[in-house]
Amino acid sequence: MRLEFRILGPLAIDHGGKPVIIKSRRQRVILSLLLLQPNHVVSTERLIDALWEHEPPATARAQIHVCVSALRARFAEVGEPDMIGTRPPGYLIAVDDDAVDAQRFEALVAAGRSSAADGRPEAAIARFTEALALWRDEALAGSGSPLVESAAVGLGERRAAVEEECMALELEMGRYADVLAKVVPLAARYPLREGLRLTHMRALYRAGRRAEALEVYQDARRLFIDEIGIEPGPELRELEETILAEDRAADPARDRPGAGAGDGRSLPIVPRQLPAPVADFTGREQLLAGIDAVLTDVSDGPTPVVVITGAAGTGKTAVALRAAHQAASAFPDGQLFIDLHSGDLWESDDTASRVLGRFLRALGAPPAMIPADVEERAKLYRSFLAGRRLLVVLDDVRAEEQVLPLLPGGGNCAVIMTSKSRLSRLPGAHRMEVGTFDAREATEFLRKSIDAGRMLGDPQAAQDIIDLCGGIPIALRIVTAKLAARPHWSLSYLTRLLGNEKDRLNHLLFEELDVRSNLSLAYRNLHPRTQVLYRRIGLLGHSEFPAWVTAALTDTSPEEAGELRDQLAEARLIDITAPARGDGELRCSMLSLIRDFARERLMDEESPQSRTDTARRVAGVWLALAQEAHRRTYGGDFATVQTIEERWPYGADALTRILAEPRGWFQTEHPGLVAAVRLAADHGLDELCWNLALASATCFEAEGLYDDWERTHEIALRCVRAAGNRHGEAAVLYSLGSLGVFRGHFTVAAEHLAEAMALFRELGSDHGSALAMRNLAYIDRLKGRYEHALERYEDALAALRKVDDRAVEAHVLSNIAAVHLDTHNEDAADALLNQAAAICEDLPNKRLLAQVRHRFGELYLHVGLNHAAERSFESVLALVREADDPVGITHALYGLGLARTADRRYAQARADFEEGFRLAGEAGDPFAAARIALAYGRMLSLDDSEDEAARWLWDALTTFRTIGAPLWQARALGALDELSLDVHGRSRVEDARRELQRLLEGIDVNLDPDLERLMLR
Repeated sequence: MRLEFRILGPLAIDHGGKPVIIKSRRQRVILSLLLLQPNHVVSTERLIDALWEHEPPATARAQIHVCVSALRARFAEVGEPDMIGTRPPGYLIAVDDDAVDAQRFEALVAAGRSSAADGRPEAAIARFTEALALWRDEALAGSGSPLVESAAVGLGERRAAVEEECMALELEMGRYADVLAKVVPLAARYPLREGLRLTHMRALYRAGRRAEALEVYQDARRLFIDEIGIEPGPELRELEETILAEDRAADPARDRPGAGAGDGRSLPIVPRQLPAPVADFTGREQLLAGIDAVLTDVSDGPTPVVVITGAAGTGKTAVALRAAHQAASAFPDGQLFIDLHSGDLWESDDTASRVLGRFLRALGAPPAMIPADVEERAKLYRSFLAGRRLLVVLDDVRAEEQVLPLLPGGGNCAVIMTSKSRLSRLPGAHRMEVGTFDAREATEFLRKSIDAGRMLGDPQAAQDIIDLCGGIPIALRIVTAKLAARPHWSLSYLTRLLGNEKDRLNHLLFEELDVRSNLSLAYRNLHPRTQVLYRRIGLLGHSEFPAWVTAALTDTSPEEAGELRDQLAEARLIDITAPARGDGELRCSMLSLIRDFARERLMDEESPQSRTDTARRVAGVWLALAQEAHRRTYGGDFATVQTIEERWPYGADALTRILAEPRGWFQTEHPGLVAAVRLAADHGLDELCWNLALASATCFEAEGLYDDWERTHEIALRCVRAAGNRHGEAAVLYSLGSLGVFRGHFTVAAEHLAEAMALFRELGSDHGSALAMRNLAYIDRLKGRYEHALERYEDALAALRKVDDRAVEAHVLSNIAAVHLDTHNEDAADALLNQAAAICEDLPNKRLLAQVRHRFGELYLHVGLNHAAERSFESVLALVREADDPVGITHALYGLGLARTADRRYAQARADFEEGFRLAGEAGDPFAAARIALAYGRMLSLDDSEDEAARWLWDALTTFRTIGAPLWQARALGALDELSLDVHGRSRVEDARRELQRLLEGIDVNLDPDLERLMLR
């Protein structure tokens, strides 16, 4: 015997015919949420929200765990101890496909729809009736949790939809009395559901009770106008027109405008079918002006046709209606309107014929006069329009074939169409794009729709709502409707609900407004191969992405992927933009809510293995590009400990084209690199994850993107440690240590590097340990431990020569030279720098060349060749400005300032130091900023600006203390010691001198004459 769960009513559990009682309210709420998504993980955060809404206690997670444990214990009593499992980031309930009545309901509904599609209405009605019999009350009635009630709304919507489908089949079979018995109480329960009103009218009309059917329409119209301020929808109005037209056909003189006037002839009927414009319409001024210009430019030429296109939910219909009403006075002979998504028109094979019949009746054609053949109907339609000024609005057009017969024959009329497609096969059409609301329009819309007090009380939450809805009008309309219906909700509470990406679409549903259903329709109309690309874009985790990644998503050639992309763009599910330069790569973007739906389709329609395989290809192509960019930047596979086994092959020609400018590619694509690292980690692809993180570090270093560097490496470190990948762990720790060096976090950097070096040695990786060792040597040098630094540099140099890493070899030679410069051994420094320069001649690595030339400039300063130093630093500045390297520019300006200070050109030095200090701050490099501050302070003291000099020197000292650079602390203290006591007070100077003496005791002063002089003073 198994457990069976009932949620189509109050929560109930059955075990072999006996109820299983769960008394605790909290346990029932948790179980309810799990059963709403059986066999899917429900996050702990969502469970917390369900129990406590706005103010969860500090022990919320622990209390959730206690409740889940109690549920497990209760289920264990009936033999199901493992039914609730723990899965990050929460819990799931594992049940059979039919153990929950909601699952049985969906299965029966699917069977009913299949029977209906096969032409077996009796079987379909039986299945629908069986499904509806499972309902006992509102889903999870009495749960006591607003979040559970909100999550269960979708079930109630599906129930109502099935009731309507079932009654529609019964109507087709002539069971009018049965339908009337059902629809009347349902319409009373759901008074604003137009579908039920429509069914009620149809049942009465087909039963011959036309007057009562018209009365139902009038009652509905009064209610809609009184309650929500809008007219009934087009289907209800069309049915009313059909009934009225039948009455007119029976009595031609009845209801005909102008009957009996003047010469005794009847004037033609003037249809006024436009629905009321949206009351809270906002913005779109420029777009409306453009549409109006087209519509009112009528002539004897072709009919003006405006196609209003845009993504699902962007408000195309609202724009069309506003434009039509504004232009209505230019069309005195009337306006025709049809919603092509209504009723059975959307997927009908004879849509045009049906619409022509409705339009002809609206124009006054008696039913007996309307031919059966669609071409004959189109001819009669054009005859009726000839010589008349009439506007035709065709809403939600799926394809050109639907509407070509509906176009008037001359230029006196005009047509507005809305479509998710651009309808590119309509010649001469004027296409107008409706996008999302901009910030001004979205804010204005909220102000019109939300109580002013709520907006003013929490303006940040209002802005968050706009951002979470992506500026999509239908999403904003739904949230404002919810807020109006639930005055106890705060804006911040709604923000929290919408903040969960995995559940966001569930909260963007209110009565008949539903973002998901709009997107579902667009998705169903895609070719199956295009559906694959669409849903896999949901895997990327970011809204903008390069076009080339779609080939990896679909595992196809770039050309095939390009065709699928174009189809998505035509369906308005993605936007494709051309690059600024003609030979660049296309870029794609997808609205966040459209991406949310793509992710839902991916999770529902593809297996975990398929998702992992896709993630492997996507991360693999990013890795191929990142490693190639690194190679082109460094002149080879230098300065890296990566493996390359899991790269996805993209083709040499494509790589060359995409990476024509590696630096520019990095600048554009770094958000995608971050997302790709996270994608690999999410799917347990540890090798890809850490390789990609390290390859990306080249970009992050060059651009000063230290936060991205840290974020990707923290993700990768967790991933490799979870997988027990020791080599990956060593590599990531090494890179994190390098990051610490760049940021000036030397203590943390030394810890990471030491751990990495130990792991590399354990694994037998001489190259990895050498890379870590050279960075540890750099930290030794900054701390004044010259002997340690030289020993480590020499060991690293030997290992690097053994593995032929020439780029890092040159870098180490330059750093050994720096140690010799610190200790005034200029001849040794000169010999080492010439070796490094020789290596640079063989490598296309401008950054490395700039670093070596910079070191030559330092050498020239040491030996008093100030002009040679300046020329060297100027050549460095030219190199790094050409490469747009802000970090390199900072160091070049620092060197120029030193050279011009030595030459007593203080005004120029001041400009160099100030620009360099600003750039160092922007790059987030405190060590570079402090070195510049120290040099600037020394220059100011030479220029007799002692007060200003003291401020810069104290600032430099503070930073050196913070980052842990004792050698530079000592230098700053020495510079301060040389200033007069009047500048900073005797007691402060005495404290500084004691600090200087303490620091000098830990520095190899015997190797540094400058510091030795300080010691002796």
